[in-house]
Amino acid sequence: MDGRSKIPYLPGDIVNSIFLKLPVKSLSRFKSCCKSWHCCVDDADFIKSHLLGKYKLIPNSLLSQKNKNRCSTTSPIFGFAYDFVAEDYKVICAHYLINEYFNVVEVYSIKNQCWRTIHNTFPPSHRYLDNNQVSLNGVIHRMSLNRAVISFHLVDEKFIVTPVPRTCGERPTLHALGDGVCVFTTVGEENLIWSLEKDRWNCINKFPTLDSLIVMSYWSLIGDVTPNTVGIFLFVKENGNILWRRYDGSFIEYGPRKNEYTEFKLTQVPYFGRTTALYVESLVSLKISWD
Repeated sequence: MDGRSKIPYLPGDIVNSIFLKLPVKSLSRFKSCCKSWHCCVDDADFIKSHLLGKYKLIPNSLLSQKNKNRCSTTSPIFGFAYDFVAEDYKVICAHYLINEYFNVVEVYSIKNQCWRTIHNTFPPSHRYLDNNQVSLNGVIHRMSLNRAVISFHLVDEKFIVTPVPRTCGERPTLHALGDGVCVFTTVGEENLIWSLEKDRWNCINKFPTLDSLIVMSYWSLIGDVTPNTVGIFLFVKENGNILWRRYDGSFIEYGPRKNEYTEFKLTQVPYFGRTTALYVESLVSLKISWD
């Protein structure tokens, strides 16, 4: 005996079961411990099992199973969020029924693993929604193409419709702002941010459009450029600077105080347009060929 403690031996199947429950960051570190652990974590079958173990398959909703011919072909998913009171994740489906002036709303409970229909139907005049979803404090918010914010409260399972005034500007898009929601709009060559506070809209920020900053300085010599052809608004940083993303993938940061902007690129960040990109950590390598 040399006095040094030895690592107890664990069978490979037990090590594999433990590793499947660990996060990617820990597994990446454990690859350096020994050759057998390195081989386990790098194994293609293990990587697939680790990734798929993070997901649960949700069955089709009741209406989708029974009345496929009556439902619209568009996705019925209204949103996904956490109900703090019930301590449960919920999926909300709002079905647009063909030739009917009403919708059917179903809720899937992750805890109970079942669908159920609720009587508080989705507002029929707001069937068409923007793709962006904002979930805050147990409420799912979606922007209707009829210029209204549709909010579903998970606690009492009720919809609330908050119209966006015409004075707010053109092309309203929904975003998160702290613990609330805001709407980003355009009026002429100005962008406006409107905050929803106690069922009232208040303009809390305004700044030049990206078109007016970029088009006038770079592209004015090549002809007319229609509004919003340069890029899209992302968010306002803590220092007050505005961040846009151009349609070529590059970023523009504008500082209102000095009236200056800088352009930069991040090749690691793929371009998704206005769609919010959800991701999950994984061990997947581009070198692995997937079936």
